[in-house]
Amino acid sequence: MFFLLELGVEELPAGTTGQIADSLKNLFFTRLKEYTNLIPEENIQLFSTPRRLAILLKNLPKETEARHELIKGPSPTAPTLAIEGFAKKQNVEVSDLFEQNGRLCLQKTIQAEPITEILKLAIEYSLKSLTGERFMTWGNGEYSFARPIRWIVSLLDSEIFDFELFGLKAGRQTRPNRLLEADTAGFHFIDIPSAKLYPEILRANLVEPSYLERKKSILNQIKVLEEKNNFEAYIDESLLEEIIDLLEWPTALIGAFDPEFLELPQTLIINVLKQHQRYLPCFKQKDKIKQTLLSASEASLCREFIFIANCLPTAEENVIKGNQRVLRARLKDGEFFVKEDLKAPLNNELSYAKLDKMTFQKELKSLNQSSSMLGKVKRLGKMAQSLAELMSFSPEQKQDLAKIANLCKVDLVSNLVFEFPELQGIAGGFIAKQQKEKSIIYTAIKDQYKPLYSGDNLPESLLGASISLLDRIDNLTCLFLLNKIPTGSADPFALRRQTQGIFEILLANRENPLNLEIKLLFKKLYLSIWSLGEAGFDKLWQENQNKKINLKEFLRQRLIFVLSQNTNLKKELLEVFIPENHDLDFDLKKLIEKIQAFEQIQNNSDFQASLMAIKRVLRIMKIEIPEPQPKPELFIEKAEKDLWESLKTWQINIEKAQDFPDKWLSLNSLSLVINNFFEEVMIEDENIKVSTNRKELLSLLIFDLKKHFDNLNWDLLQKL
Repeated sequence: MFFLLELGVEELPAGTTGQIADSLKNLFFTRLKEYTNLIPEENIQLFSTPRRLAILLKNLPKETEARHELIKGPSPTAPTLAIEGFAKKQNVEVSDLFEQNGRLCLQKTIQAEPITEILKLAIEYSLKSLTGERFMTWGNGEYSFARPIRWIVSLLDSEIFDFELFGLKAGRQTRPNRLLEADTAGFHFIDIPSAKLYPEILRANLVEPSYLERKKSILNQIKVLEEKNNFEAYIDESLLEEIIDLLEWPTALIGAFDPEFLELPQTLIINVLKQHQRYLPCFKQKDKIKQTLLSASEASLCREFIFIANCLPTAEENVIKGNQRVLRARLKDGEFFVKEDLKAPLNNELSYAKLDKMTFQKELKSLNQSSSMLGKVKRLGKMAQSLAELMSFSPEQKQDLAKIANLCKVDLVSNLVFEFPELQGIAGGFIAKQQKEKSIIYTAIKDQYKPLYSGDNLPESLLGASISLLDRIDNLTCLFLLNKIPTGSADPFALRRQTQGIFEILLANRENPLNLEIKLLFKKLYLSIWSLGEAGFDKLWQENQNKKINLKEFLRQRLIFVLSQNTNLKKELLEVFIPENHDLDFDLKKLIEKIQAFEQIQNNSDFQASLMAIKRVLRIMKIEIPEPQPKPELFIEKAEKDLWESLKTWQINIEKAQDFPDKWLSLNSLSLVINNFFEEVMIEDENIKVSTNRKELLSLLIFDLKKHFDNLNWDLLQKL
């Protein structure tokens, strides 16, 4: 048997169709499984379009299987009333109960039921339990769904499976593609003769009910157009998903805009195509556009674009003309704003006056700082000067970075960014380029917000990376001082993403002057702006505010995340080398080298033996003696004398070690003497002085370890 359930709805909100359909299927299948295991999940087929959600079940049995169910009750020692109440609830006598695993139980036989009864329960349960973010009510408020439901199809093979829900009676009539109804005065219904024929009937009426088939069709049509026209379309996956959810019968068509618009910033054109019109920008095939939208924006854009329409073959020409007309109007707007912005220099007084009226963080006034975007520009200028000194920039580089800091936010008050906010930075770079600024200047302005997300392109130049760092560090510092700190999943200012960008930039530039100590970088920039001095920085760096995370720990957590994502280093090992309360007084290059050196020798058998011996010391010495000074004259056993001599030799050897791997390998000389010590020597002795001296010896070993391998989490190291 086949069963079909279709809900006909007003057009669902873009981007929600798939989620609602999956929830419907999961709820429906969950209830089915409670009653029968005869219907495997692969026998349930899900369909979804903007106007319909449907479930098709195949190979249904006529009835469920009879089954036995073990029902557990109270303990045999429970009060008599509790036992009698359990038996009464199950409609049996107390004598019918038996003990199993310390519980009174009942073996209950559940008789086979007609599948029709189970389907009714599953339908009612799934439709009434379905919830979503933008669900609405209608009628008297008794019905709730993403959009009003207009019809219900319910068939068991060729017969109507009768029920009533949402004020509608189930039938066999559905509706075709809306385009086929255009010439009719009212609704146009089509009959579904049997559940099995559902997909076939819809496709004959220009509705592709399968999300996957619509996606496949769109991609195939795009591929044909690409090959025929020798270009390559940029396909953004999120946009593609939205398009699939908007159409029932997708048709890929080509339009083109006037050549004059190619003089506009390519990113402006791409944003209009992609975000405003849901079109696919196309590029010359030789450019091999396979990465991100920002990569695509720097390639050779074609006049042609692809759009996916829901149209009849006879209307394609008119649809193309209509879309081109709408796009031309939009691009004309962009062209007008570009021309207006180019009339005045980027750094004109009016723009800075507007920046002074634009709020960055109004609470900054309480910290004696300007709350406007102009105040931020001035802070960036001071920070740029400090960073240039820290990195020993040349006079020309210092001058360029100062100019970049002065210009980078001016486009926020431009006409172009006002109309297209997503172009901030890019618009400023374009205007600077048109006004004959140096390449290093306009490229850095364009790149100031990179990376926008994990895996995004990084700034092209050292100065671009510098201004991006300064912007993020200023945001982070200001918001932490204002106690606007991320908590749980709440991160309204995207500080986690911004911090991730800081470390991605530092990682990418760890071979050049940007390879700075993290704490030193933040401290130097803080002191260039804030008047609270080193005491103020120390408070920001390591004190908790209102029991929230401090800046140092916040950075540590994000650093571990970025390193685990962007290198092959394991998170567990990163936690060892960057433990809690680490002051982050290192540069990334040296840190990574240390961890990689440890990884290289971690599986060395001799090193493993020495590590196990050291773990043994750490486990036994729960309390270390501060400033240990063992006295050789108090050593009695040969094993403790040997450990003392080996420890002195090791201290000399580790000082001579040329690199980090040699330091680690120097520990190999200690494993044998440490193990002999624990086998031959009892730490506790009748003579208190002897016992204390042995503890001093072991504490000295730990002291030296922490001296040469500073800031390691030895507790976590023991667990590796």
